[in-house]
Amino acid sequence: MSSEEAKKKIKEDKPEVDVQVVPADAFVTMDFNAGRVRVFVDSNDKVARAPRMG
Repeated sequence: MSSEEAKKKIKEDKPEVDVQVVPADAFVTMDFNAGRVRVFVDSNDKVARAPRMG
């Protein structure tokens, strides 16, 4: 699934969250934010692992 497809599906289910698309090997903060979903993608813009809230 591409990042755009994942973003669309997440927004359909939870329109109030901020969806962030980040590279699978990116460093991200470890703080928890219930209003955020990170979608980790590979170099081909395909979802590399299950998106997580926080």
